[in-house]
Amino acid sequence: MSTADVFLQNYRPGVAARLGVDRCTVQRGPPGRAACCGQLVQVNMLDAVVALQMQELSLHTVGGVPQTRSEEVHAHSYIRAPYGIFTTADGYISLAFANLPVLAEVLDAPQLAGLATERDGFARRDEIAAAVSTVLRRESTEHWMLKLRTSARPRGL
Repeated sequence: MSTADVFLQNYRPGVAARLGVDRCTVQRGPPGRAACCGQLVQVNMLDAVVALQMQELSLHTVGGVPQTRSEEVHAHSYIRAPYGIFTTADGYISLAFANLPVLAEVLDAPQLAGLATERDGFARRDEIAAAVSTVLRRESTEHWMLKLRTSARPRGL
């Protein structure tokens, strides 16, 4: 078991317990008012941890869609590209749910222009992520933020 596994198995149920305690505090009412005598907070640790993976488990067991690891860094196996944090010349920028033809125009990346956002965003995820990574490394974060802000098109930041 890795350190991350142990952290999640302890942290997530702890968060659920804290939310339960907060709920009890809110139910008591404002300070100085009569409060209930006590409340029981129960947390199912397994449910708390499994809930973190519900989307992935559902897609795999019900939809028959297995998770596949990308060759390129990608923030989530079931979300189309580009999605994640990309390196720029002087920092990082986060992209999510970008329309590929619009992004091609903003980034001056003709290799993205002919791609269909939904279909190719999944089918050609590695190719798109690599192209976006290469282009974004050429300029500063501020440069790309300015271009994205002034594009007057919907974008995912």
